Amino acid sequence: MLVFVYFSILLGIRKILSVDLAYMNISKSVQPYQYLLVAFIVIEALLFVALHLYTASRSDEYLADVTKRLDTEYHIILNAFDEKAEMAFETMIDTPKIKSLLREGLTAPEPEQKRLREMLYGALSPHYASLKKFGFKQIHFHTPDNRSFLRLHAPAKYGDDLSGFRNTVAFVNQTHQKISGFEEGIASDGYRFVFPLYDEKGYLSSVELSFSAYALTDFLKPQFQGASFIIAKDALVQKEQRYETTPLDPGFVIDQNYIDTPIALNADKRFGAHFDPYNAKPFSLDALHNGQTYIRTFLPVKNPVTHKTDGYMILLSDGKYVHKIQNSFWILFIGLSIIISLLFLRYYRIKKFQNDTQSYQRQLERTNKKLKTILDTQENMIIITDGLQMVDANARVLEFLGYQSFEQLHRHHQCICDFFLKHDDYFHLGHVPDQEHWISYLLKLPPQERVVTMVGADIEPKALQVYINRYDTQKGSYIVTFTDITEMVIREKILQYRAQHDRLTDIYNRQKIDEVLENICGYSSRRNEHAGVILFDIDHFKNINDTYGHDMGDEVLKSIARLVKNNIREEDIFGRWGGEEFILILRHTDLQNSVTKAQILRETIASMYLPDIPAVTASFGVTEVVADDTPQRLLKRIDIALYKAKNEGRNRVVFSSAAQTQPVSP
Repeated sequence: MLVFVYFSILLGIRKILSVDLAYMNISKSVQPYQYLLVAFIVIEALLFVALHLYTASRSDEYLADVTKRLDTEYHIILNAFDEKAEMAFETMIDTPKIKSLLREGLTAPEPEQKRLREMLYGALSPHYASLKKFGFKQIHFHTPDNRSFLRLHAPAKYGDDLSGFRNTVAFVNQTHQKISGFEEGIASDGYRFVFPLYDEKGYLSSVELSFSAYALTDFLKPQFQGASFIIAKDALVQKEQRYETTPLDPGFVIDQNYIDTPIALNADKRFGAHFDPYNAKPFSLDALHNGQTYIRTFLPVKNPVTHKTDGYMILLSDGKYVHKIQNSFWILFIGLSIIISLLFLRYYRIKKFQNDTQSYQRQLERTNKKLKTILDTQENMIIITDGLQMVDANARVLEFLGYQSFEQLHRHHQCICDFFLKHDDYFHLGHVPDQEHWISYLLKLPPQERVVTMVGADIEPKALQVYINRYDTQKGSYIVTFTDITEMVIREKILQYRAQHDRLTDIYNRQKIDEVLENICGYSSRRNEHAGVILFDIDHFKNINDTYGHDMGDEVLKSIARLVKNNIREEDIFGRWGGEEFILILRHTDLQNSVTKAQILRETIASMYLPDIPAVTASFGVTEVVADDTPQRLLKRIDIALYKAKNEGRNRVVFSSAAQTQPVSP
């Protein structure tokens, strides 16, 4: 219809020119209007080409914006699954009980291994059932040599070798690092999260949590007009009858059970121009179906080990705006043609045509609002950053920091790192070398060390686990998630304190002292620095227990512990060695000064007042750390010195150097 109108205008112009020139009595042999008409046609041709390029550029820009938006939403959803898998691994699998069963099962002979496998299955079955509600399909344990140990989804099948086609399993068993991404298997494909497992003896094996790509399409369909997943034929481990070649490209197949969005699979020659097995990027194509325009967005799904494109997630969205851009070509062309015609005929003034971009702006606002809504529904704090400053932040960030809007936050703080508190136990900007950005430095740290502490609007410091994901490698953009782990950190601190301290005296226990002695021997030897060690024992402590009872004996131990703590330096390390024995490690102190300190402590204890019991004394053995010393040799020397102090009458100090043992007069 528009083309018919255009050619009607051309005929009208020719007729008007003929009438105009006849009125002006110009000879038909000259017919100057023909030159005008030729010039008009040339300009129209140039206008046609320019407008075609312009509308094509607008269409490409809009498709690029759609691609970027959907790619961001897709990665946010994948990150949510990743976080769920990480949490499930940490809370359900990476536990002493599960690792103990797995350690025994990996080394036990059959049928003991079968019994342990059944116990492991029984322990994880309830967790597996709850994970399936979130879309997870598999929990799969592997042996260090890449064999299947236990499939919770198929417990009767185990022992098969996964080498050769399960690259993610081989990668984790070889590098002992977590890996995640899409990978095709024998029985099924899926997004796989493969974790390394460690216990106190070292590396155990790998374990996988995964969900089907088609489970992801089911999750995405309500949010779009359709979703499909296609797999490259060369990515299939084995050809199965359930796969069918797609009309889109003969190199890709789809599961016959999931052909419910045929529009997404229609043939399109442009697809091949975008496909690159090793450097595929997301892209969008417009498609016409039953008179309606759609946008098909192709998001490449790559194998995390080979980095080869194994498939595409196809998202279907409304293409009305693309259709409008394409139709605007004829509208613009005819409109400008009328203006040019009137210019040539000298009847109308030149009018400039301006393209109305309000619809495009509204579409962009809806797009940004949808992305913002997705971010704001997350319970964790999430920011988007270009590596230098924040680009956006979800509602949880604003709520935590006490700002009403992102604009208000950005006016005062361009980087979220401004809120990181300086704390020795957590990451802060003081750790980052000059000329290096905090995100790049964090990415080099192990995941368990990516923890920061921040104070929010409630003035309560929070410990936050940091997860960083790249989503636009060309612009260097990141999605940074902060998960509150404050309660878990507090519990760990309490457990660590209890593990290192004696419950009665609230000073270090023997386990902690053993660790300190090991470190102090190595440190002093390397640095050639002095360190003194004092071991003392309460004289006749058994008589105190037998005469005045164990409660009084406990009170004596606590009183001496408090007394010594109040008479040593902050850098000194004091602990209960066992029973009525105590040990004191003096940093940066030679043997002579250590003996002097022991004498002071001996006199202080002897003068200590305790009601209802006579004076308490103690015998002291003293030594110092020497070159190439070990805890065993040091303890042997100090034990000899203490034994000599007791044999020579108690309540005295005896020191032992590497060469000799010598008493000190009380």
